Amino acid sequence: MPKTILVTGANGQVGREFQRLAQGATEEEMHFYFTDKESLDITDKQAIASFVEKNPIDVIVNCAAYTAVDK
Repeated sequence: MPKTILVTGANGQVGREFQRLAQGATEEEMHFYFTDKESLDITDKQAIASFVEKNPIDVIVNCAAYTAVDK
């Protein structure tokens, strides 16, 4: 059975690189859900819980970041 992986922050620098690297995995090995702040708000605990309840997630990789660090 393939591992199912949720990757948050998929449109950021680290998330895009993760997507590039994941292209080498087969569906038999891993299935990925790539989300961004528009499709899954990681600051909303209920949204995360709901997403995980609806999808068989084995691993969550958080690539989301706050980039305006000078603020």
